[in-house]
Amino acid sequence: MNESVGHLFIVGAPRSGSTLLQSLLATQPGVFSLPETHFFHHAFHRSPAPFFFPLARDLKKRLGRLAEDIGISPPADLIPRGIRRPAHVRAFFEILDRAARIRDKTLWVEKTPRHLYFIDRITASDPGSRFLHILREGRDVVASTYWVTRRYPEVWGRPRTLEECLRRWQRDVQISARYRECKGHFLVRYESLVDRPGRVIRRLCRLLGTDFAPALLSGYDRQSRLLRTPDEEWKADVAGPIVDRGARRFREELNPSQQDCLIRRLADFKPWKNLLSWEGWI
Repeated sequence: MNESVGHLFIVGAPRSGSTLLQSLLATQPGVFSLPETHFFHHAFHRSPAPFFFPLARDLKKRLGRLAEDIGISPPADLIPRGIRRPAHVRAFFEILDRAARIRDKTLWVEKTPRHLYFIDRITASDPGSRFLHILREGRDVVASTYWVTRRYPEVWGRPRTLEECLRRWQRDVQISARYRECKGHFLVRYESLVDRPGRVIRRLCRLLGTDFAPALLSGYDRQSRLLRTPDEEWKADVAGPIVDRGARRFREELNPSQQDCLIRRLADFKPWKNLLSWEGWI
């Protein structure tokens, strides 16, 4: 049984292909993965407010559900009794480590796109954690985010305007760009993943120190079903052939005026242009 387990977080803008990337990685023999946890958002979204008892109680419940959902039972010895935030964060890592070890895995992969905003918090808690940033063309991300928040407003909180969707993508790209030369951070273009999934996953496995089994990649659609929760219906299109559906959302969800406006706005976004010429992509 493996004693040393690697920690990998997949982060990026929503609708950038993180589910596909996670599902492909999860097919590999040394990898354990799980549905989105949003743990660090819940642990730190009130920061710098004091860590009051209600928040500690909420995190205890979340840790307990997480442990049960991934087959760590009974979890009582892993759940902290006090209200100190660092203890809850340590428990999160310990729960995932134990889940990976009992499955004899060398790496666990947690995918919550908005953990992008908590990279510093995660690194402070676990300096050995690594981060996989998935980035996708802005036109497709914005159109897809615009669509999904209107189709499933009860899950996404509310419908977003096109401007909100554009600003979210721009902000997330700028954050990932800041880490492009940092140790332990890897940037993947969604378009490259769709075009050459085997090549991308093989290189990632080598960089992450885990075995690569190309024959298992065909099971990514089964993994995508296992890794999504019942209320994430929008992820159903991950199953099936690996194709880029972003252009369809752009054509079908945006009217001509919106399309023209978005194209003009994206043409002026220099951080993305600079990233496209960067030679460090996976």
